[in-house]
Parts: sequence; C-alpha cells; structure tokens
Amino acid sequence: MERSGLNSDPVFSDQDEHSDNVSVRSSSKLLPPPSWNESSVYSKELPAGATLEHYKILKVLGSGGFGITYLVRDTMLKRKVVLKENFPSSYAYRDPFTGRVIPNNEHDAESFQWTLSNFLNEARVLAQLDSPGIVRVLSVFECNGTAYFSMDYVQGLPMDYLGEQQLLAGNCYSEAKLKGLLVHILQILDYLHKKGICHRDIKPGNILLTQEGAPVLIDFGASRRIESNHTQTVLATRGFSSPEQALGRKDMGPWSDLYSLGATFYSLLKGFAPPRGEERLINDTIQPLAASSSLSSHYSKNFLKTIDKALSPRVEDRYASAEAWMKDLRVEGGAVSTIQFSPEEFKSARKRFFNLFALSSSRIMSEGQEHLRTSRKIAFGMIIVLGIIGALLGYSIHGGNRTENEDALGLRFPSVMSTPIPQIISDSRDVSLLSSMDHFDVRLDSPSLSRHALPSVLPDRFSLACVHLRVLQEDKMCPPLYLTIRDEQGKLVSRSFNGFSFTLIESPVLTGFRFVDLPALKVDAPYRFSFETKDNVPHPLKVVSSQITTLESGKVLKPHFKFICAAYDPGVKASLDSPENSKLRELLIASRKRNRTEIDSIVLTEREKVQLRKFARAGYPSAQYKIARLIFERDGRYGEEGGAWLYKAAMGGFIVAQRDLAFLLVGGKEFFPDILQCPVSLSQNYSQAVDLLLMSFTAQDPSALYMLGILYSQGWGVDYSAEMVMRLSKLLAGSGYDLSRLTLSAPILAHWELLGQQDGAYTRMCCSIPDRKMKQFSGVRLVRTSKEGGSLFIDKVILFRDGQEVMSRSFRSALTQESPVLEVSMNMEDYAENVENFEWSIEVIMAPANTCGIMEMMEKKELSNDKEKRI
Repeated sequence: MERSGLNSDPVFSDQDEHSDNVSVRSSSKLLPPPSWNESSVYSKELPAGATLEHYKILKVLGSGGFGITYLVRDTMLKRKVVLKENFPSSYAYRDPFTGRVIPNNEHDAESFQWTLSNFLNEARVLAQLDSPGIVRVLSVFECNGTAYFSMDYVQGLPMDYLGEQQLLAGNCYSEAKLKGLLVHILQILDYLHKKGICHRDIKPGNILLTQEGAPVLIDFGASRRIESNHTQTVLATRGFSSPEQALGRKDMGPWSDLYSLGATFYSLLKGFAPPRGEERLINDTIQPLAASSSLSSHYSKNFLKTIDKALSPRVEDRYASAEAWMKDLRVEGGAVSTIQFSPEEFKSARKRFFNLFALSSSRIMSEGQEHLRTSRKIAFGMIIVLGIIGALLGYSIHGGNRTENEDALGLRFPSVMSTPIPQIISDSRDVSLLSSMDHFDVRLDSPSLSRHALPSVLPDRFSLACVHLRVLQEDKMCPPLYLTIRDEQGKLVSRSFNGFSFTLIESPVLTGFRFVDLPALKVDAPYRFSFETKDNVPHPLKVVSSQITTLESGKVLKPHFKFICAAYDPGVKASLDSPENSKLRELLIASRKRNRTEIDSIVLTEREKVQLRKFARAGYPSAQYKIARLIFERDGRYGEEGGAWLYKAAMGGFIVAQRDLAFLLVGGKEFFPDILQCPVSLSQNYSQAVDLLLMSFTAQDPSALYMLGILYSQGWGVDYSAEMVMRLSKLLAGSGYDLSRLTLSAPILAHWELLGQQDGAYTRMCCSIPDRKMKQFSGVRLVRTSKEGGSLFIDKVILFRDGQEVMSRSFRSALTQESPVLEVSMNMEDYAENVENFEWSIEVIMAPANTCGIMEMMEKKELSNDKEKRI
C-alpha cells in the first residue's frame, strides 16, 4: 500500500489521498491510525448516546485487551441491560468516523478472527445455560465489523470484597457462611460440567455476589467443551489456573475448574493467591491450610482439607467432580448458610469495586493474566515483550514496557501483536513507575520497537516532529528543561522548541516536546535524548517508565515514549529554503508562538497551498493545522478531513491545535443540534481533552484554563478538585472568563463556549439528565461564565420524559454581567414514582450570542441564599 500521500491535495481535490495516519478519499471516508495509545484522542469505546440495534449506550462499564462492556438501555423493553463488544485492542482499532472495528493489518486479521470466534463461542455457551448462578444471554448480533451480545444487568460484588473484609476484620466470615458459599458455587460448576463445559477462568473477580449472597459465575470467554480436541489456546491467570491449563496440556477437565476454585478460597483465607500451579509441580512450597494454626482455630480441619485437596498440583490427587467435593463437605442438599449484605454495606462496597459482572470478561488481558497463544510455540516461563507502534502523524514509534490496563498514573498502553521478540524477557508483572533520569538512549531500528504500521522497508531516516513523555518536575525553582538530541559522537542534533517546567498539577503530565525543524534521524544510529536547561546543563526529570529484564543487561528502566515522525524527504527541506516559499517558511518554523487568528490571517496563493500540502505530509504540524483551518474557512466546519489534519497537528505538538482539539473532545457543541458540528463524528473524550489542555498549559491560553476549570469542577477526565478550580480562577483574573460563578457541588448538564451566534439569534440547547440524578432533580441553573460577548437571552426551558414534554417554563430573561445566573425550579412531585425507569432530558430555547456558560442541575437539598434571579 502506498503510504506517503503523493497524489493530490486533500483540501482542494477529489483524487485519492493516502496520508500516513489517515486515508482521505473522494467519499470522505477516513482510515485512522492503525493502533491507539495513551495519547490517542480517539477513544476506542463507543460514546454514550450511540445506538446499536435497539440498544442505546449509557456508559462504559469496562474496557480491556479483548473487549468492551457497556451499560445500555433496551429501547424496546425500556430496561437496562449489559452489552459486550468484541474489541481486541491488540489486533484492531476503531475507525473514529464510522465506528467500525478494523484489524490493524493482514497479520493481525487472523488473530482478530480468532477473538471473534472466541467471543461468539462465549455467547453460544451462555445461551445454552439456564441457571440462576449464570448470567443470561438475551441477544447476539454483528455490527460495526465485530460482534455483540447483550446480557441481564446483574449488580454484585466480586469475591475480592470478601477477601478484603476477611483480611481487615480477621476471619470475620464463619465456616457455615463460607461453606455455604462454596457449596453454592460447586452447584453451579456441577451444572456446568454436566453440560460438558469447563469455565477455565475461575477466580475471585469472576464470581459476583448479589446483595442476598447468591453467587453468579461470570466471564465465559475462556470456556471450552470438555470433549473438544481443538488446539488449546493458553489463557492462564497466575496463581488461579491449574498446572495443566497453564502448560496447555490436553488433560484439562472439571478438575481444572475445581483447582481454580480451591485457589480462590485459598486466597480468601490467606489474603493472597497460591504460587503458580506449574511451578508447584516442580517444587510445591505452600503450607496446607489444614496445617495453619491461625486458620484451624476458626475453621474445621475437614473444611480446610477439602480446599487443600482441590489445590493438589497433580490431577490424580484432586477432586474429579464438584459432586465429590460437596460429598466431602458433608452437605447433601437442603438449605445452606450464605453471606448477605445490608443495603448500606452493599451500596458502599460497590462504589469501591467494579460492580458489574462483565468487567472481568473485558479484561482477559488484564494484570496478572497471560495470553500465550499455543504453548508449543513459546518456551515455558517466557513472556514476550511487544513494542508499541502506531501511525499518528506520519509514523509514531513507541518505547517502554507497559501494562494492559490503565495504571495508577493514568496511562493506557494497548498491546500490539507484531513480530515476537524472544530475546527480551519481561518480569512476570509489568510495573509502571516514576524514575528520575536526565537522559535515555534510542535507536530507531531497535527490536524493542515493533515495526507495526511502518512500511516493510524502513526509510533511511525519519523526520521527528514531537516526542511524547509523561513527566513530573517537583523542583519549582528549576528553569524550563528542553529535550535535546545528540548523536553517538555527542554532537547536538536538535533541541525542542518548548521546555518543560513546574506545571499546574503535581503529578505526571503528558508532555509533547516539539521539534520545529523536524531533525532527520538515521534509523540505524543511536541517539541520546537529554533533559537540559537553555544553557545545556543536564537536569533530571521524573519520567513514567517500566522496569524490564533483558538477557544482555538484566533489569533496566525504559521510559514510555512516543515519537511522532514522518519519512524524511530531502526535497521538501530544500523546497522550504527557496525564496519563493518564504511565507510558508515563516509559518512553519518561526520560533514565536502563534495563535489561531495569526494563522488564519496568513493568506496563501494556490501555488502556496499546493506546497503547503507537501509540507503537511512531510510532518510539519503547523502546515497540518493550516490545512485544517483552510477546510474550516471553506466549509464552516472541520468535518472528517479537517478533523484528521487537526488531530495530526495536535499530536505533532502544535499548541493551538491541541487546544482546539481539546475543545472538540469536550463536546460542547453536541448540545446544540441546530448548529453545525465540527466535526460531527469526533467522540466526546474528557480524559484526552485534559491531556491536551495540560500539554498546552505553558501557553497560558485563557480559554484552555477556563475549560480545565470546568473539567476539574466536575471530575470529567480528571479527579474532582475544588482547589484546582480556585487556582485556575485566580489565573483567569483579568481575562474574559469567570469560574467563580460555578456552584462546585452542582452537576453540570450542558455547557457552551463561544458559539459565534449573532446577537438575538435563537437556537436549542438539549441534554439528557442521568437517571441516577433524577431523584434529586428540582430544576436547572443557567450561568453565564463569560465577561464579554453579546446579549444572552433565555426564552424557554422544557422537561421531557421518554421524548414527551411533561413540563415547561416560558419567559424572556437576559443573563448580564450584573445578573449572570438564572434559576429555573421544576416541581417533580407528580413524577417522583419510578423516576429512574424513564429517559429524561432538558431543552432550553436561548439566544447565546458569542458568550460561554453552563447549565447546572439544581438538587432538592439545595436552598438558594444567593442574590441570584430565581424563577
């Protein structure tokens, strides 16, 4: 496939354009980057409000290596259910403009089909089962290039909660309660095994307890027919999988599930999982539970011995069936004691635990679990470390090890399956950490950087636009630190245009070090990247890194990084230096900061527009941003094509593009259906917006600071922080924004930012009200947060239930600088019953002019003592 986009101008021609992270065709369909990473602005999850068949997505419940789980509303039956989507992030990406799930490349297409088959197998397995201890499948369908199935919405606590309570309170659950729970689970497994099915992934996170204490077995993604003779894919969870399963042997059966259940109760009683089963075959070091004096004082020897027997490393020493285990427990039918929770305990605990069953099946690749494909291809004990790569601008190259789930630092690193690298071995558990370093070394053809999404034959050199790192500077007195590049002789190659200094928040922030001259780096040469002051003095920064183990060097720290680059084209460099391109050169590499107005004011001839296209493809972010703005000027919107160029410019470190893209990701214009969207298909993503706004924080742009304040006030994409809102409010003193008008305790239902409407032009602002909030709903508060702009008028506020108008308030009121707040009370007494079983929404008829503001929800407990206008 041709990659460098050599055909025509995507802005002014209908001919095919193959860019390095998107393909722009005459149909305006875009092919986005083939893999996403921690700073990708396109979320892999479908956004709230999207509709699949007759299911409307309410929110994401869980997202992991192999799938995504949503809470949805069945619009036909008017109830909530759970929808699972097959989405193997290792092998596929989501087209952000169509929602389709597409394999990364031909190599990953086979793996994608494997996950799809496995996913449909899970649905088929569940559909055959009818037990109160197994969640029920409601429907299965294919859409968006992948598959989905819906299930009953089961609220529960994972068994991890019992382990936490057992540890904190010291054996707080009696033998009668634990034995009752064990028997209930054995009854479920007995039913399952008699149906000829092995679960293969029994662990605390896959057993939910309802408030009444009834266990529900979840996550059948690894399940298989007992008599299956197919090649077994190794899916193992450290400490919980049986030896025969971890080793990929063919003698798996009911006894394998019973081993995992024994390990689950072992972890419940001891506070930690047993050692790996395959290691115990060689050297079994664990003390039997029955030999523990601390446990024997609370539980009978017989109860503990049954767990020990289930945990035997050798198959022949274990229980062969759930019935045999229940017989040894001396429980034969009848009622058994179980564990129950008070409503208060259950509600409180669910706030701290993933409270819906489908989360775990989304985490097949989660921490502690290994997907090793077929065991005959990989040596025992070796976990292959995979590089991470994607094409974002021209290409992006990633380094550093990573975890599959979002870690404590907020990073999300999806694994991309490419050519295995057996000479590099990771620890059994990835650990993302902060490490202090003043430099790191990179060679672009290093085997630790996968070649995914690059041409089969690498170019000799890459033009580097930006390096992304998550860094922290705790020294408030330290001058700005720049990222410098030196070759192996120590000669300076380039220095980043921007430096990094103490930031607004005291935690690692995603930072893009931009290289405006696009230095050409040889693929086969080593380079040293150093943090230095303006005077070339090295100074350490704390960088999010991973500790990995190599055969050559032992344990080493590797930073998580991403290089944004394009294939080096010497002709483009020469063209940029020609006198006739002086205006473009000034646009592309001028050292001074630019804002949108300055860039829009640069008028280009048709010849210069053609040249601009070449510079954009060569990797210049400012050229990419200018193309996005030209599209906006032509169409009044960015659209899909302009959104792609805007995205490229933002990833290339262009601050103005980062801010503009962040505002699109916050999604304010989605509340205004009558105003053209820019672009309509860009999904709302608060966490990515926060990243982009913090990356552009050094520019001290008032609008970026204002939007950060809104996000911090609601905990959107970032932890709620009233202190941060106050700090940002002080920074905005003297600007056209006023954050002090926010009610920090109130939920924001909608917001608007400088819509550009003419004075007196009316439009609709529409938004939904979360059903969990409706019990406290008593009205809305409209707040003008801009000190500038035209006249803002509110004409009517309408409340809808399932799309039908149930209440409205009509008036014509102006929100002015002297009276910037309008409260609209709504009496909900007539609708209080079953309020959560309906979809509620608000519509405001307003003339926003060129102002910004928010709509807050008023709650019943609120008493207005402010000098605000109240209707």
